[in-house]
Amino acid sequence: MNGGTVIGSKLKNVQADCQLNKSSPSATVCVASEEMMNARSWAQVRLSVTLLLAVVGTLTTSQQGCMVSGNERLSPDARDNGLAQAQGPWWGESATQASFSPKDCLCANGLGYGPFRDGQSPDYDVAPSTNQITEDLKFVSKITKHIRIYGTKPPFDEIPKLVKTSNLGISVMQGIHLSKNEKENEEEVKAAVDLAHRGLVDSIVVGNEALTSSTLTKDKLINYIREVKEKVAPSQVPVSTAETWHVWRDNPDLAKEVDFVVAHFYPFWDNQPIANAAVYVVDKYQFIEKQLREQTGHHTLRIVIGETGWPSEGDPRGDGVVPSPQNQRRFFEEFTNIACKNALPFYYFEVFDEEWKWREGNSSWEANSNLPKGSRTFSDNWIGSSWGLYHSNGKLKHSFTGLLDQPELISRVNRDILTEDVGLSVYYDIGVDSSQHRHDWLSGTNELRMSYPGDPEFGAVFITVGKPVPRPRPWKDFSEFRVLSLDLKGDRGGETVNIGIMTRTDPATGHEQMYTVGNLGTQYRNYRIPLESFSSSHLSVPEDLKQLYVVVEFVFRGRQAEKVYATNIRYEPK
Repeated sequence: MNGGTVIGSKLKNVQADCQLNKSSPSATVCVASEEMMNARSWAQVRLSVTLLLAVVGTLTTSQQGCMVSGNERLSPDARDNGLAQAQGPWWGESATQASFSPKDCLCANGLGYGPFRDGQSPDYDVAPSTNQITEDLKFVSKITKHIRIYGTKPPFDEIPKLVKTSNLGISVMQGIHLSKNEKENEEEVKAAVDLAHRGLVDSIVVGNEALTSSTLTKDKLINYIREVKEKVAPSQVPVSTAETWHVWRDNPDLAKEVDFVVAHFYPFWDNQPIANAAVYVVDKYQFIEKQLREQTGHHTLRIVIGETGWPSEGDPRGDGVVPSPQNQRRFFEEFTNIACKNALPFYYFEVFDEEWKWREGNSSWEANSNLPKGSRTFSDNWIGSSWGLYHSNGKLKHSFTGLLDQPELISRVNRDILTEDVGLSVYYDIGVDSSQHRHDWLSGTNELRMSYPGDPEFGAVFITVGKPVPRPRPWKDFSEFRVLSLDLKGDRGGETVNIGIMTRTDPATGHEQMYTVGNLGTQYRNYRIPLESFSSSHLSVPEDLKQLYVVVEFVFRGRQAEKVYATNIRYEPK
């Protein structure tokens, strides 16, 4: 999975003397024992002390979101019998007796965060803006205070900095994306080390399933881990790598190279029925914890569940192994219950559905196309793009109603087509034509610069779902939207342009219903066009918006040459 708490364990052989700080009764001062100070590395010392300094306060969730009382931020990684003396329900032996709501459990632990929205993808270098990431972080802070991210290239490089400047109290598990490209790997390493030295990240994960995916050999992965550990030693940031539990089982020597273990547990991919899924994760967790501690001789080795989850959509994998909203809720509820009762630290996968991951679990797709094989739409239900607790638009999935909160929705509810800060969204294309079949009058990347030459009949610029093609055309569901918003201006002022949309079955005859915008100014002005304006005998709103092909077209008529600019084209729900 692409994808998620600072690190925790039972530390049976480590004792701590904890006393209430009389000057601040809500805080606890813990002094590490001599045994702890003889830990095998300074990274381990820092990690252990961090755990012991976890606040002993009361975790609360409210309409204001995920909060922890006390003077320190609550760490989800204090899974530590050494804290049994602490005054609070979340740590030590008392944790096994407490009752936790899924919301509170998630607040104390973490989430995998992928910032890419619909129409954005790292595969095409189309990334969210700084403002969009800032919005997301405020959203996520209402759910949890711990996130896992997966690389240091844009836009991931912005996240730790924005976490710091926004003062949201979020900790960051920083990933280093490793590929077969050694130059890019070294750039990732350099950037992550810099973030660690600047105090912007709480831990580093070198590679994500690099062995599981056969991206690297074990020797190469170990070399990267050792390099990062050496370079971050002055900052005392703990270092790990992330692999599926099977890889840790088969490569216990790898655990000797890391400060803590990040393991992924996916009962769905392991073909485990939903009825047994949550228990399966805990069984495998306890299995590798025991195995790795015994085989490494490191009896306080910490195991963190780096990813786990269940998809809400897609094809079944077997009897009882069925993606569905109901099963997704069931797994989340049962897993968080058993994880928090046993104080198992985890990053749940993930916050939002991510459209760009639709290929995961999909065996094939069309050659020279972004479309799934045999399908003409991205609005289908795919496993890879349905792991989020929230839809890509930020709305809580209906099955989680009453279980999780709905943070404030801002721009995620919109669907960007082309914007000045991102450009053209992924899975769309732009075409241009005229009655004289001229294709040379359109330019621009983050804005459309349309220099209509004044052909005898017409000229048109259009943005389509996928490439402009004859029938059967690709399409996408826009039925949840009610407004087409866009910024327009003219070169001289006074220009006129006709705006339209088309479904995948509409004939391209130029007779579709148009919305005319006239007397344009020379400065950008926003126009919000109700989608009902495009209703006609062959396009019913909102029903026919379920299969939209041309998401916007600009039509010019007659011999009058005109130059018109357009940007910030997006669909809005109201």
